[in-house]
Amino acid sequence: MAEWKKVVVSGSAAILSQVNVGANQQITTSQTTTFLTGSFTGSFSGNGANLTGVTATAVFPTSQTTPILSTTKLFSNDGNNTFVFAGQVTASTYAGVSGDITIGTGGVAAIGSGKVTSAMIVDGTITGTDIASATVANANLVNSAITIAGTSTSLGGSITAATILTSTGVFSGSAQIPNSSITNAQLANSSVTVGSTAISLGATSTTLAGLTSVTSTSFTGSLLGNASTVTTNANLTGNVTSVGNATTIASGVVTSDMIANDTIVNADINTSAAIAYTKLNLASSGIVSGSTLAAGSAQGTHTLTTNGVSSGDVTATGLGTAGTPTFAGLTISTNALAVNNTNGITTNAATFPIANTTATTINLGGGATAINIGSGTGITTINHDARVKGALYVDGPITAISSSNLYVADQFILLASGSATNTDGGIVIDRGSYAGLNIAYGFDSTTGRWGYQAGVTDTSNTIDPTGISGSFAGYVFTEAAHTATKPLTGEFVQAGAIYTQTDGTIWMYA
Repeated sequence: MAEWKKVVVSGSAAILSQVNVGANQQITTSQTTTFLTGSFTGSFSGNGANLTGVTATAVFPTSQTTPILSTTKLFSNDGNNTFVFAGQVTASTYAGVSGDITIGTGGVAAIGSGKVTSAMIVDGTITGTDIASATVANANLVNSAITIAGTSTSLGGSITAATILTSTGVFSGSAQIPNSSITNAQLANSSVTVGSTAISLGATSTTLAGLTSVTSTSFTGSLLGNASTVTTNANLTGNVTSVGNATTIASGVVTSDMIANDTIVNADINTSAAIAYTKLNLASSGIVSGSTLAAGSAQGTHTLTTNGVSSGDVTATGLGTAGTPTFAGLTISTNALAVNNTNGITTNAATFPIANTTATTINLGGGATAINIGSGTGITTINHDARVKGALYVDGPITAISSSNLYVADQFILLASGSATNTDGGIVIDRGSYAGLNIAYGFDSTTGRWGYQAGVTDTSNTIDPTGISGSFAGYVFTEAAHTATKPLTGEFVQAGAIYTQTDGTIWMYA
């Protein structure tokens, strides 16, 4: 049965007959049907005096405390919930230890004097850290001397440098190599070879065999680099001469086939020179000069002057008052263009541009009371913003607005204004080829409620939110606005209605 049911929100007290968390936890209004089964992780509040059937299982600890100090507390299983210090345990444990080692109450062990023999040492070797303050004589050591460069010296003895330097096979110190005493004969490599000439270390050579002779004034052979100091190439012949780094093309030696594109522009001509007309091979005869076309003495006539000779008025241009002239272009600089006939301006072109260059404002039909644009079947396109200062009437069956967002300054939108009877109305969202078709939000005149419906088409003019693909919009109201606590009759007793009492509790009719 449908009834008002409380919605539990943060800060409100839930009124529930039963709460279930899975199959193992249940809380009801009866103690006998409230239970918690299975494993549990967490804690209970209270002393658990009424718990029954609880078995405690000891779990051995997995965390170790290190290091153990004398002040470390240990649990004492004496039935009185007490503890002991680790120092108490060591003092009690080592109190009866005797022999070569004694252990103090703090666990510190000490070896008695004279108790360690050589047999007690693992590897038979005593290191410096094994000897206290006594001295071990050389006679007591297995090895008591060292040998350097064939000379044996007991530990504690000394060897002089002269003894080492005079020993066989020893090479050390500056005394073994006197200054300036190594000759070329004593070196494995005592010369360098330039070209095919070997020069001994310390020697000089004024000529180098195997190389071309090089002096400050002449050179025979080849050079690498940019030869920046070369002054004159005496062997350079032909149409080009060279002095230093500069080359000069001789006068009158450039022909047309030497020019890359056979064209000479101003930049190719030295500004100090001039090309005479007779030097141009493109010159031709019959150059027209002094030719003009001026207005004639009568309308539709012009005077043509060719090479300075006037031919008189020319009337063949067809500019008579009864003619139909054709112009490639026409410019009217002062007076306006007047068309004094009922045919207006016509064209046989498929596209007819008017003032599409630099004009920023075009006044059309300023004195007209009616303006017709386009034919009955054409499409009129306005490529930028359009402002209608009067009323806008659209008589067509469909009004399509293609824009990213639609801004309406009015506060209300009147739908179904052409209907004289109670009818449905709303907004339809076109979802293209989506299988669920369009979705609508509108007013159902039969039930008098707003709702949603999916599956409508572009031409749908009714809405039925009661179907499986639709739903009514929920009523939301408050006790203060309707002076009634959870009404049981009336328009708000509908499935999904939401009601808020003055105390803040929320209810839903379901």
